Amino acid sequence: MKNHLLSYARISIISIGLGLLTSNFWFKVDKACLDTSRNINLSILFAGSFALIACLLYNSIKKKEIVAYLIYTSLKYLLVYFILVYAIPQIYGIQYSSSYFMQHESLADLKPRQLMYLFFAHNPGYQKVLGWTIFLGSLFLCFRKYNLAGVLILGAVFSNVVFLNIFYEACQTLPSAIFLIGLLGLATYHYRRLAALFNPNLSVEKTTHPLLETSSQFYKGLVIMKAIFFIGYTSYLNTRSYNFVNSWWNIESPIIQGVWQLDEIETDNEPLPEFKYFFFEKGRRGIVKTENDSISGFQYIIDTSYHQLEFWNFHEYRALDFKGKYELIDTNTLRFSGTNRKDSLSFVMSKIKQNGD
Repeated sequence: MKNHLLSYARISIISIGLGLLTSNFWFKVDKACLDTSRNINLSILFAGSFALIACLLYNSIKKKEIVAYLIYTSLKYLLVYFILVYAIPQIYGIQYSSSYFMQHESLADLKPRQLMYLFFAHNPGYQKVLGWTIFLGSLFLCFRKYNLAGVLILGAVFSNVVFLNIFYEACQTLPSAIFLIGLLGLATYHYRRLAALFNPNLSVEKTTHPLLETSSQFYKGLVIMKAIFFIGYTSYLNTRSYNFVNSWWNIESPIIQGVWQLDEIETDNEPLPEFKYFFFEKGRRGIVKTENDSISGFQYIIDTSYHQLEFWNFHEYRALDFKGKYELIDTNTLRFSGTNRKDSLSFVMSKIKQNGD
């Protein structure tokens, strides 16, 4: 009876992990946050449904080890699918990124999430080590002989990630907790081997494949196919991260890039918001801060050949759309002359030196 209940408990935990991971396909991001009530409710619904269906199948099918193995295998490869998406950007050092806006703000004014990002972005080496560790753990998950090692490596990493997301309010706790629950599900499949780590006298039977002979040519062919798919998927993710790093989103704009203070402004018609600072990040992203400390994102583009400068897509000020030419009065002073839609507009900005400038 005890073993019977333990088997159902294991199946439930593994299938809950599978359900939670499957729900990731339908998650929606709300203002860079995944910890929304919609996503939480969706994950609970999937977890409960998968656990119920798995227990019913396990109860109705005679070859229970096959049901357990198929659920376990599905969970294992779905974990690899999602975790590698998390690992590759870490290897490139772009998972945690800094910004001129965060560097300019007082540490006391930064949100906990911004403080964490600023800390990890200061030296990307930690991210890269973490990324390669996750990559290695994911590789181990794919192969039966090293599967438990992968579970232990990734379990340690994502335990740390979950605590960071909770205590620094990173708004990414849900996906990292789902990964950890999925790894716990895999660990329950190896519960006797885990117990043997703490009790050397405990005998552990050699694990066998419930569907295939591991010495067969077909099984060896599957191992080769598995390696090919792993290499192909990681190559795809690597190409995507490489293109992101080298795309317009991350290119340097040396003339304008940095923090600028608005010194004076002239406009024909409606007065503009009381802008105080413009933060021109790498690529085409920017943040503007007003005198009352409210902020808004925007996009910009600069053409140094024709001295043209454009600001658009102000998130909080949709009526604004600056187009015109710029003139560098000196290396730290810029004059903009152009229009805001049809109204004439001109202003002068001075660059604020940052640490390291």
